[in-house]
Formats: sequence, C-alpha cells, structure tokens
Amino acid sequence: MVKTLQKRFIKVAMLAVTLLLLAVFIALNIYNYASAKNKLNSTMDLLSEYKGDRGNAPLGRPEHLPPEYDDDDFDDDDFDDDEKSTDEFVHGFMDGRVSFQKTDRDVFLTSSFFMVRLNSEGKVIYSDISQISSLTGEAAAAIALEVFEGGVPSGRIGTYMYNIIENTDSKGHTLIFLDTSAERENVIRIALVSLGIAVGSWLIMFAFVFFLSKKAIRPVAENMERQKQFVTNAGHELKTPLAVIQSNTEAMELFNGENKWSRNIKTQVARLNDLTKNLLTLSRMDESADTMAIENLNFSELVKEQLQTFASSFEQKGLKVSSDIRDDIFVKGDRGQLTQLLGLLFDNTCKYANDGGSLDVSLSKSGQKVQFISKNTCDELPAAAPDKLFDRFYRSDESHSQKVSGQGIGLSVAAVIAQNHRGSICAEYDKDGPAVSFILKI
Repeated sequence: MVKTLQKRFIKVAMLAVTLLLLAVFIALNIYNYASAKNKLNSTMDLLSEYKGDRGNAPLGRPEHLPPEYDDDDFDDDDFDDDEKSTDEFVHGFMDGRVSFQKTDRDVFLTSSFFMVRLNSEGKVIYSDISQISSLTGEAAAAIALEVFEGGVPSGRIGTYMYNIIENTDSKGHTLIFLDTSAERENVIRIALVSLGIAVGSWLIMFAFVFFLSKKAIRPVAENMERQKQFVTNAGHELKTPLAVIQSNTEAMELFNGENKWSRNIKTQVARLNDLTKNLLTLSRMDESADTMAIENLNFSELVKEQLQTFASSFEQKGLKVSSDIRDDIFVKGDRGQLTQLLGLLFDNTCKYANDGGSLDVSLSKSGQKVQFISKNTCDELPAAAPDKLFDRFYRSDESHSQKVSGQGIGLSVAAVIAQNHRGSICAEYDKDGPAVSFILKI
C-alpha cells in the first residue's frame, strides 16, 4: 500500500509538472511564431509600400539630440567637416544622449528579398536581386512569372512570401518576394531548444519528486503502518478469549444441554471470529501485491470450480444458475487470491440474492483484458451508489441487522485483489430486475 501511495503521489506531482511545462512550451512558441509572423508581414508591407526600391525609403536621423545642439548641427553637407561636432556627437551616442531609431531603409538593408517588374503585357522588364544571393536573375524572373500567371495577389511560394502590386501608372505590375527561411529556422530552433529545456526540466523534476516522495508520504505511511499493526495485534488478542468462550460454551452444553442462550453465544462467537479473520485478511492484503505467487492459470477452470463449490449453497437459496464461460481463458495471477475473489463474489450472491432468483455468470475476453461478470437478482437495490459497495465495513442493509451475516469487508478485499492484479472491479444496477452485476476486468 505504501508503494502504491508513493506511485500515486509521483503520478499526480509529475502530471502537474507536465501540464505546467506544456503550457509554458506552447505559450512561448505561440508567442515566438506570432512575433515572427508579424515581423514578416510588417516587412512585406514596407517593401510593398516602396515597391521594393530602397532608394525611395528615407534615411535615419538622430532620435534624441543633445540639449546643446539643434537639428542644424547634423546637416549632411557640413557634418563630416566639423571635427568638434563629430567628436561630441560620437561621445553623445556612446553615453546614450544620442540614439537612432531604426528606419525604413534599415529594413531594406537587413531583409532578404528580390523584386521583379512586369510590363502591361506581363513580360519581365526589370529585376533586383541585390538583396539575395541564392537566386539568379533568370530564376527570379521565372518565379515571378509563375506567381503572376497564378492570379493570386499575395501568398507564399516555397520559402517566399510574395505580393503583387499594380503600378500607379497602370502600366504593369511589381512583384515583391520576401525570403522567410531565416525566420522559419529561428522559430524551429527556438521550438527545439525550448523542447529540450522542457524535457530536461521534466527529468530533473522527476528525479526530485522521486527522491522526495518517500519523505512526503512518510507521515501517512507511518500512520497506515500503525493502523495495520493495531488491527493485527487486536485480531490476535481477540482470538484467545473467543476460543475460551467457544470452548466453555461447548462444555456447558455437555452438562446442561444445548439451549437458545448457548446457541446465541456460539452464533456471536462465530460472527466475531469471521470479523477477526476478515480484518486480518484485509490487513495482509494491503501489502500482498509484492508477495503474490504469479502463475499462468486457466481462469475458465477456476470459475467452473468455484461454481461447483457453491452449487449446494445456490441450490439451498433456490437460485437458477446460468453460465457462459469461454474455455481456455488464461490470466497471470495468484491462484489463491483469485480463488478468494470468486468466492467472495459468490458468497455475496448467497447472502443478498432473493430466494428463487437467478444468477448469470459469464467469462470472456474484452480486448487485452479478461472480463468476468456475475449478475444476480435481488429483492431491492441498495440505496447507495454502486461504488460505495466496495467501501470497507459497508453493508447494503444499513441498519446492520443480523438477518444477513457479514461485516461489509468481503467486497473491499475483492477490490484489493483486483488492484493487486492490475485490474478493476465495479458494480452496476439493473432496475428492471432488480439485479446487481459485478464486473471484474484483469
């Protein structure tokens, strides 16, 4: 149980870490992709505005001038001739008093693009490939003609964004092509780097959580161990007085004969013995997953054997038993525990099925799992939800009357056995019967 609790703690903690890292990874890359896309769109808009001619773009000017200078001190004609102004300007730029804002011409100089102009007849009359070295003039013209003939005013072709602009004189068109490969590579690079960081962070957090998980669950584990030890000690301590009461009652019956009081004593002693036995079984079952004798057993034969074992009990109850058990269905598990599980389910049927009712048993393969179903009719359905039937000390007769023997532990043991075999067990209600079905998948 402690190992199971530790595994659950690690799973929950790592699920939270995974969701957090995934959210950061997605947000970072969406932001990076959107930024790259906006940058490309802005660059394309700028290139289209000046029709790919950087000569039309304005030069940069200082954005913040020193207080002792006005804009005339930076006239293009005499700036280079004024040594004092040059030195002070450089010092002002170095200490931050003078700065430049990136201009449209800077965008032209730092972008990888080419431009092709077509006349009104759709023939190439001019191309500018000075800002891109991977294409020849002929290749640029061929790409431009292919795009122009396609008739789509803007879009993508290969790694290029393009835009078709109608010349103001209505004599032809200008086609701008912007290379997006650098931005795409940057987006992919950041995605890979962030993925590597996320995976590395996940592994580091896993190691951190794994080594601290025992310490985190130690108080709970110690409390569970104390409870288990208490149940074990109490169970063994109860055995001796119960055995003495049983033997003394039998001795009195030898001298005075059996009467209703002695029968009541023996009945209550038997109930306490069963309770003690079930408590010890449940206590051992919590830690039995590591000590199971796993074997490849014929589950079909095991179900048939248990049906035969309970045949007389079913007959006394007047139950009509029908079975649909597929032959040679094998499972890997502990024979003793699986036998106990089937016995608990059939014993539960004997206790709570209505007299003269029916029991339907089936065994089949369901995907990679083996599915066992036990469905019995009853006088009325339990008031609680089906999942509550597997709670410890829960009984369907909530008044805990003695009309039906039992302590509400059997189905809890069955659920633990199913978990030990990496399976599950659940209950379903059928109002038409009424009937209760127990479905085991292992």
